[in-house]
Amino acid sequence: MLVAGQLDMKDLNDEEEDAVTIFMRAKLLERERKFEQAIDEFAKVIELDPNFINAAYSKAACENLIGRFE
Repeated sequence: MLVAGQLDMKDLNDEEEDAVTIFMRAKLLERERKFEQAIDEFAKVIELDPNFINAAYSKAACENLIGRFE
């Protein structure tokens, strides 16, 4: 099982491009305060799985942190 708190980006390089892997990559970007990149990755997750509520919440949280309130 992949856990964001225990991973680095290099751990995800050879992983499949599924919703969970992309979500974990986005969480790592968020942790590194790379909010714009994280938002893009969360959007990919939502496109793959519109019911991935944690991705939608995390995307909104990142947008809030950079002052994007629309």
